[in-house]
Amino acid sequence: MQFRIYDRGLAIDPTQQAKTNPVIDLEPQDPTNGLCRRAQITASGVSLSAVAIVDNPEGKFVIYALTQDTAHDLPGALYLFEH
Repeated sequence: MQFRIYDRGLAIDPTQQAKTNPVIDLEPQDPTNGLCRRAQITASGVSLSAVAIVDNPEGKFVIYALTQDTAHDLPGALYLFEH
């Protein structure tokens, strides 16, 4: 399952437009708990491994993802909530 994020995407400064449209690849997903242990987040030609979980609280989709930028030794987190 892949999600393309438009709008600002993964821009570090949320007031600036992203230079690319990031892609989140959530496969494979555990059918019992929604956990994706080998998710990938790709933006600006850089692909980061992540652990993600997809949930559906109150009938709205939510994606939580944690990643580590090993080149810069920085942690990353992504939270997407359906309006």
